[in-house]
Amino acid sequence: MTRSTSQRIGDFYERRAWEVLQQAGCALLGYQLRCPLGELDLVVKDGQVLVFVEVRYRRSRLYGGATASITRAKQQRLLKTIDWWLPKLVREAFGGKMPQCRIDLATFDQDNLTWHHDALRLSQDK
Repeated sequence: MTRSTSQRIGDFYERRAWEVLQQAGCALLGYQLRCPLGELDLVVKDGQVLVFVEVRYRRSRLYGGATASITRAKQQRLLKTIDWWLPKLVREAFGGKMPQCRIDLATFDQDNLTWHHDALRLSQDK
């Protein structure tokens, strides 16, 4: 399957984000995990924490840059996609025992990476 230019750019920045996560000691559990509800860019294990990483790239900071591109609608799709994948990931990577989870953002503005730990919450307590 041929990837579009924007998909190839996304692939490039997802690989760059993974390199940083790997250097930080994370273990890759999944990459571009698709389901009927959406896609998870990266899923890693950081110690005993299950981490879902949304990767965003913007050429310019105009209109808020990569971080601002995570709209409320995108957040809701991401949360629904996490809910869809969570049982399988917990079963396979954590022996069925629910781990602590977090959602990180890896944002690239003009090739500069910012890693936002615990940027979104699965519940509304943040």
